[in-house]
Amino acid sequence: MLTLLPWIDKSKLVSYALNINPNAIDYLLSKPISINYEYISYNCNAYNFLMNHKDLINTWNFALNTNKNIEEFFRAIMNESKFDKVKTKNLKKKDLSLLPWNHICQNPSMIHIINENPEQIRWSSLSKNKAAISILKQNFDRIHWPEFCLNTSPEAIEIIKANPDKIDWLSLSTNPSAIEYIEENMNKINYWGLSWNSAAIHIIEKNLERISWMGLSANPAAIHILKQNPDKIDWLQFSTNPSIFEYDYQSLSIDRTYILLEELMMKTLHPSRIEYWLNNGMSIDDL
Repeated sequence: MLTLLPWIDKSKLVSYALNINPNAIDYLLSKPISINYEYISYNCNAYNFLMNHKDLINTWNFALNTNKNIEEFFRAIMNESKFDKVKTKNLKKKDLSLLPWNHICQNPSMIHIINENPEQIRWSSLSKNKAAISILKQNFDRIHWPEFCLNTSPEAIEIIKANPDKIDWLSLSTNPSAIEYIEENMNKINYWGLSWNSAAIHIIEKNLERISWMGLSANPAAIHILKQNPDKIDWLQFSTNPSIFEYDYQSLSIDRTYILLEELMMKTLHPSRIEYWLNNGMSIDDL
């Protein structure tokens, strides 16, 4: 079970932002009043929970959920023609354009549906999609470079490096997959963007006067800096930071102890073992 870090002031956390946090599921389910279905629909780790509350899912936001089973859900919607958060009732399959394609196209877990519906592609959104490199390479002139510079695919990084005149340095500075290229071009860094980059913490630590505390508050690699500067935390962004939760090792240890104890008791008190002891002079009272 994941628990909130003990130094964090719970009263300052932003409830709806916590719903987006992939590591907050245990915390949220222990406090059902905190569930916000509009925002938890984004959360890849909430998929199983959401499948038990399908009528409350925000389909528009759910299209950004990267859980590996998300295509299955959307195929069911497409077949049944039921679209949550769409005004038109009794939607026919020919109205697929009303699906949230801007979100679908940036979701790597939806790549098969994207491939099957090329007429619905939104190229700006697709440019971010790390699973869509083959499509983007075949449609190079349709790439949106500010969005493409956010793409974390290693192949995307190579394309970006081969086209330095097209680089958007605000976007690229946020990209953890581009850290080696960023290090080679320190004079071009956008520090507002870099503040969000989890792979750039070694650069951030040396340039704290230049970073954005908004971005840093969401940076999972910056939790040690944020702990030392609680007055500078942006609590909205901080609430989405997966590193504000840690495993409850004490509870895990207790659970493991009970498992071992149960296994020991099962082996020690197995009927065949008891029979052996009784046959060798031990009384039932001794047991």
